[in-house]
Amino acid sequence: MLALLASALASLSAGAGERDVVPPDAVTLRLVIERHRFTPEILHAPAGKMVVIELENRDDTPEEFESRRLRKEFGLRGHQSGRFVIKPHPAGRYEFVGEFHAQTAHGALIIE
Repeated sequence: MLALLASALASLSAGAGERDVVPPDAVTLRLVIERHRFTPEILHAPAGKMVVIELENRDDTPEEFESRRLRKEFGLRGHQSGRFVIKPHPAGRYEFVGEFHAQTAHGALIIE
């Protein structure tokens, strides 16, 4: 079961650039998963800009960044890094969770 989950997560973790062209004015933000928590919990980005999230999972277990409002899911196995693109959004607060540890892994992207 765990092998199947890891395989599914690997297929989700395609890097930015494979499907998205990232413009030079894109904003790059770093997000770390450690002890089943996101650090930092709050990210900030300007409205109307594409955002690249560089995600590093320092835990032994898989985790998935999920935001329904951003329409984004991105999974990583333990001790894996990857990056994904969030298309430009209007100003607002966009919550996200770690699907496998939603009680502790949560945060928000604030677009201003």
